[in-house]
Amino acid sequence: MKRLLLLAVPTLLVIAASVPAQRTDSAKKYVKHGLERFSKNDIAGAIADYDRAISIDPRLADAYLNRGKAKRAAGDLDGAIADYEAMAELDVSMAINNRDITQAYLNRGYIRSNHMDLDGALADFDKAIKISPADPKAYKYRGKFLILVNRASEGQADLINAAALERAKK
Repeated sequence: MKRLLLLAVPTLLVIAASVPAQRTDSAKKYVKHGLERFSKNDIAGAIADYDRAISIDPRLADAYLNRGKAKRAAGDLDGAIADYEAMAELDVSMAINNRDITQAYLNRGYIRSNHMDLDGALADFDKAIKISPADPKAYKYRGKFLILVNRASEGQADLINAAALERAKK
């Protein structure tokens, strides 16, 4: 009986350790299917696959990133940004210099500025710059916004910075 117990415990530990790996593999398959659907412009199907991946493995940063891209393509900027923020909490390195995330913040900032949500717009422009500090577009958006809200000297500094970053890229 002891011998059987000694054999059973390690076997159970091996099985228990392999379950999370299997769940992650299963979730990654849904991410892959989502990418395929997204490439075929099946945005709703892609989002459904990413939803399945997240329900299987809520710690899979790729699923949030790709669902955010799909939501952005569907016009759901708030949903996209919520996914990008969840992804960044799981893997900060995926957010740094990510053009998709930066563009989502810039788009939402622009929309917020048009709706006179000035604090929200500025927060989005600031976040875009924090994510992609070498992106001239982010400084350009914020610079124009700051000029419009009577913060001309700060806006001009951003526009000068944007021009310098554009020159450096060439």
